[in-house]
Amino acid sequence: MRPYSLLPVKEYYEKYPDSVRFYLNQQSQDDFEQRQGSEVEVKNWLMQNRINTKNVGLDTSKVRETFYKREQLIRHIQAAQQRMRLLIDDSRNTAEYAQSRRDAVKEGQWLAQVGQVVDEVFDEHYSQREQKVVELTG
Repeated sequence: MRPYSLLPVKEYYEKYPDSVRFYLNQQSQDDFEQRQGSEVEVKNWLMQNRINTKNVGLDTSKVRETFYKREQLIRHIQAAQQRMRLLIDDSRNTAEYAQSRRDAVKEGQWLAQVGQVVDEVFDEHYSQREQKVVELTG
């Protein structure tokens, strides 16, 4: 097996046609007729996935690595989303968060913070504008 190979797992069988998996894994198909028809299928599939097959510098191992890393990233994102869903669906966490937001609104903490940020932004822009006026009238 080559590095970054798309192993024959259920997800890859669903996502990648056989000829594409054989091409990316640099394996030879047993049937002659399958080999003959696979070149067109592979080129079309790669073009649909925004890979220019006319590029003479196209290296199968780099393409395989790219798809492998893409699949790893997709799995990582799905795992993170699943963890977030578990946190969101936990009624205790949701209740604690909602209570903390209610308490902050009641205490008026957010109002002071918003006012401070607005004042800082206003002062910064006012001083910049004042410097431009001084430069122009200079």
